[in-house]
Amino acid sequence: MSIDVLDGIVPTVLLCLLFLLPAYLKSLQAPHPQALPSDKLYYPSSPSDVFEVRRFLVKFLPPELVNTIIDDAGYWPRISCSSAERRAVIASYYPRYNAALRYLVTPAFPSSEELGGRGARLRVKQVNFKIRSNDQGWTSDLMHQGTYSGSYTWFEATILRPEQAPELLGWRRVTVALGFHGRRPSGPLLEVKNPAEPDGHWRVQTNRCASSVPVDHDIVWQDGASADLQEAGEENGSGDGAGFIETLAPGDRIGIIARAMYLGWVNLVRSVEVVVYYAV
Repeated sequence: MSIDVLDGIVPTVLLCLLFLLPAYLKSLQAPHPQALPSDKLYYPSSPSDVFEVRRFLVKFLPPELVNTIIDDAGYWPRISCSSAERRAVIASYYPRYNAALRYLVTPAFPSSEELGGRGARLRVKQVNFKIRSNDQGWTSDLMHQGTYSGSYTWFEATILRPEQAPELLGWRRVTVALGFHGRRPSGPLLEVKNPAEPDGHWRVQTNRCASSVPVDHDIVWQDGASADLQEAGEENGSGDGAGFIETLAPGDRIGIIARAMYLGWVNLVRSVEVVVYYAV
């Protein structure tokens, strides 16, 4: 085959790659970004999988374009964990009727070295929470029955960071005794505070008031999501996650805390699942 013919074929092949690769990679992902993935769908198991794909693509395309293709396809590693352990968080069993139970803790995010080298940033793209729960099933406040107003049982997310990590936004040392997933940390963990909330946590979901049957809630926090989520949260009890994704760093873990406050309120936890997608 002549050089002239090859010169005409190579640009055509590259153009086909440009248009077909995003569709191919996206075909490996969930059909809807807010849907929890099926076990049959393939996701990169670690950053090294993405690095391998990137090394292949940069042989044919500019690095900037390769990064765009991978992000557009949602070809991201994920961390997931879940628990179906039933727990009753009873406010009257705790001091001042203010109950908090650390129900679930995710495995640690990759270190900077695993993400590409010392100083590499963690770029979380999306965090999915799936919660099944209900409260004690009755209330004297009939006006709020069946709504998310006047409910005093809920779930919070917290960020747990290795103690040696520098430049925390504010912290308190925590002991993780329940719901722990993944390898145990070699040292203490510090709880990074949410400066916008008095208790330093991020509210994920409020239970429907006076519901005697479990309710399923799917909450999705995305990188750069609109602040309009706060208004929607007032209708469905979901938190907007403002500042949560931006605060996450290499080596962090996410903790889920079940809460109940005031005499008579009970948070009946049926199951919780957390799935985190991150780019490298």
